[in-house]
Amino acid sequence: MRVISIHFDNESIKYTFSCDIEDLKLEQPVVVLTANGYEIGFVASPLMDESQVKLVDKELKPVIRKANENDLNQYQENKRLAKEALALCETFVKQLDLQMDLLKASYTLDRSKILITYVAEHRVDFRELLKLLTSNLRTRIELRQIAIRQRAKHIGGIGPCGRQLCCSLYMNNFCTVSINLAKNQNLSLNAQKLTGSCGKLKCCLKYEDDIYTELAEGLPKLNSWVMFEGEVFKVASLNLLSNYARLDSPIKSKMITVDQLRNECEVTTRPLKKVIDNANAQASKHKTSRVVEVSDALEKQVAEKHEAKNKSSKPAHQV
Repeated sequence: MRVISIHFDNESIKYTFSCDIEDLKLEQPVVVLTANGYEIGFVASPLMDESQVKLVDKELKPVIRKANENDLNQYQENKRLAKEALALCETFVKQLDLQMDLLKASYTLDRSKILITYVAEHRVDFRELLKLLTSNLRTRIELRQIAIRQRAKHIGGIGPCGRQLCCSLYMNNFCTVSINLAKNQNLSLNAQKLTGSCGKLKCCLKYEDDIYTELAEGLPKLNSWVMFEGEVFKVASLNLLSNYARLDSPIKSKMITVDQLRNECEVTTRPLKKVIDNANAQASKHKTSRVVEVSDALEKQVAEKHEAKNKSSKPAHQV
């Protein structure tokens, strides 16, 4: 079996169909069979063998034929009629005072069915709406409720990273994103920075979680107490990507590498409050500022990075 990728209208997401038509060009319109019926799609890849792609579903829908002039005229007419149907539906929604935000309407190629998608916080009783639409549109109608993330996928946009939203670019399934993912990455719990265009937690938190979990394996938790070089410190900060950690005691701080924290530090119990108070009092009595010490391993790491940066910035010798 040979397969091909197809996208619909202005969507960038590609779907795989079976195909036995050889001379197809990129962006050429074709008639395909979908779960909703016959639709116009656009070629997004050359023909491929089944072994070249990873198929989730072996029973693929087929590409029926190249779109002819009649198909394209019908496609443009369907888009015009879908806009009119959406406007009519919005009128009925206001008339019935339904709490639903209409998003999109689309006809199948033969206009045997119209799909209207909407967003709502709760389940909507649209039986009266369906009766009104059926009597006016005289075709089979499907009202489909989608989640707020799928709404962002349909609308599209640019993310904080400056690139197109992942959901509108390639995502078909949405994974669960919880606040624990942000905590695992030691991010400040600032809702404005952690939420995406849809108002939910950013999907990219999930992408990065695996590497943070791997890097944090075997490390003591933040704010826990450890024994390092015979002294008791609290793990004050941890930067897994930069490979350094800061240990604090009442009178000094110690900057070490993450590897040292994993291999050379032993988790211990919190010192008694009396011991901590005495150390603080002694430091205050002598009016000594906190001494920041840097481990040899961290100094070596910084020196290697600086040396590599200098090498990369040197201009190449002219021949």
